Amino acid sequence: MLQDLLSDDNVSFHYPAETWEEVIRHGGQLMVDAGFTDPSYTEAMVEVVREMGPYIVLAPGLAMPHARPEHGAKRVGTALVTLEKPLNFGSPDNDPVSVALFLCAPNKDEHI
Repeated sequence: MLQDLLSDDNVSFHYPAETWEEVIRHGGQLMVDAGFTDPSYTEAMVEVVREMGPYIVLAPGLAMPHARPEHGAKRVGTALVTLEKPLNFGSPDNDPVSVALFLCAPNKDEHI
């Protein structure tokens, strides 16, 4: 199923980000361009990290940015961003991040 959700249009390799916010905004724009989300979803992904911290950094080197469905998810979708150079997201156990896998779903069950 993941291979069905990723295409050349929503994958970005060696992205030259300087901050975690740039990473999220870039991946968010890929999802907007693919029709998976509204721009409000991108802003919600940034805000949730600001409010809750780097909980999206799930494993060493891997972040999974996402937001609540009601913040602009239109349908199940993903985007993948690899970074030109690994960046700190603020996770003492799992930084630096080199891969961000974005996820959205229009409700709490559909992406499963």
